[in-house]
Amino acid sequence: NNYAKNILEKTSFSDFFKLDKTIIYADEQTNGRGRLNREFFSPKNTGLYFSLIYIPKEKICDPAFITTTACVAVCKQLENFYNNSIDCKIKWVNDIYLNNKKICGILTEGVFDSNSQKIGAFVIGIGINICTENYPDELKHKAGSISKDTLSEIDKRKLIKNISQNIFDYYYYIIHMLLQEHHYQLYLNN
Repeated sequence: NNYAKNILEKTSFSDFFKLDKTIIYADEQTNGRGRLNREFFSPKNTGLYFSLIYIPKEKICDPAFITTTACVAVCKQLENFYNNSIDCKIKWVNDIYLNNKKICGILTEGVFDSNSQKIGAFVIGIGINICTENYPDELKHKAGSISKDTLSEIDKRKLIKNISQNIFDYYYYIIHMLLQEHHYQLYLNN
């Protein structure tokens, strides 16, 4: 997320929207973190570690929708990718569990736009333990992974692309439903 936020902060306002839906992927994270700056163990070639830049064109109703939408999208896409042989569970609001162990963390951070005095962009960081092993002692009983098998580069890219697309699709669907509800309430009140 830090890398994505640095890119956003160095981008001129006229080029800002060109970064919308940018995906930044890493084979490992040396400073992976979650909420409350908790460390996220993410060794080389054992997981999917990526950040999405989202620059909303609509008014943000509630930024928490982005994180919850991302959780649902990741769960659904992982279950689909693994042919429904896994059953992911969401630990509210930003963790995904499999077999009672954390396999994924999601961290959404806003980037302030000094021109509008509002949050101008979001960075959605996602870390998924695919075949991670050899956890530090403090994580051995809490953290898990999906499989013993590594993913090919093609499968990694496909999974990241599908997760990212699902996040945006789900989020736009929720916003659309909320707008319909808002218009309906306005209609009832008139």
